[in-house]
Amino acid sequence: MTSRLSATLGFLAVLGSIQADFEYKDFASRQSLKLIGSAEVVGTILRLTPSEPRLTGGLYVQERQNLADGFECEFTFRVSGTGGVKDPRGQTGGEGLALVFHNDPRGTSALHSYPLAYAKIKPSLVVELDMWHNGKPLDQTYPIAYTADPDGNHISALLDGEYFDSIGSIGSTGKNGVAALGTDLSDGRAHNVRVRYEAKTLTIFLDEGTVPILKVMSLDLPAKTGGASAFVGLVGGTGDAYQTQDILRWSFRSLGKG
Repeated sequence: MTSRLSATLGFLAVLGSIQADFEYKDFASRQSLKLIGSAEVVGTILRLTPSEPRLTGGLYVQERQNLADGFECEFTFRVSGTGGVKDPRGQTGGEGLALVFHNDPRGTSALHSYPLAYAKIKPSLVVELDMWHNGKPLDQTYPIAYTADPDGNHISALLDGEYFDSIGSIGSTGKNGVAALGTDLSDGRAHNVRVRYEAKTLTIFLDEGTVPILKVMSLDLPAKTGGASAFVGLVGGTGDAYQTQDILRWSFRSLGKG
């Protein structure tokens, strides 16, 4: 009887650990969070990177979150203090930040070196906010698709941390899973991103917009990320162009019933 009770309690604990919705209205408390790389709490703000070159930082919620029943994940960020080299269009600052859903064996320690902090995290889905325009080949060893940025402010949906492998082939409203924004994400103002996954459709909204800026259809997210639940994190990086990248608030809510 005791062993059965212990097993039942253990099973329930596991269920709880993969369905624990979260909301951080600020980061005065780091409860259930893991900070890695250059990430640090500054007052009540979570700073992924300061305005310094060649850094990566991230934070993860320690428990996996339920993806299979659908979810809504939202965060507010602010980017300021741009500097360093200019991109081909004369814009300073880089590289950007990303929302990551993954089952990489490294768990909450998954982070790549600069400049793309999410690269090589797999299996994963990455919602990338790119603030550097790769308008021409940087090196002939890079795949041509790597240079296909529409501008220095765009959002992409990527699989397995491959910056040259968008999921546009699955079906999306943006060309090759990339949407140009026409909004300066590095303007020092707070911007809000809302990501919703329901009925195998991923929709991404920016600021107060009610029409998604990017929509991906026929996406079996649990299959792509390696499980019904996954680690959820925010990562950011700088290169020879750099900027301060702050997270002001963050939440995740499963759409599954009680």
